[in-house]
Amino acid sequence: MRKKLLLVTFLILCIIGIIGCSKEDSVTKTSPNIREQVIGTLQNDVHRILGEPSGKLSGFSGEIYTFDNGTQMVFYYDNQMRVEKVRINDKDGTNTLSIE
Repeated sequence: MRKKLLLVTFLILCIIGIIGCSKEDSVTKTSPNIREQVIGTLQNDVHRILGEPSGKLSGFSGEIYTFDNGTQMVFYYDNQMRVEKVRINDKDGTNTLSIE
């Protein structure tokens, strides 16, 4: 469990780095393993990795994390509070990554 948590943490940080300093085409070419590692992660594990969210979604089961550089990560959860989708936006909205 701890090993998976560390791997998910690393992948999330990589995603933030990619979205923060990439052009749109390179953002869409992320590793397919990212999906396998992030999708299905429990909400409690996301909180353990990233802390408390900046906000919650209205009408959806999800949370928003806003980072100092303006990047936003939006986590969507299923009925069992497992990640079913992650959307990452840079501060300008020019680069977006969706993991489903």
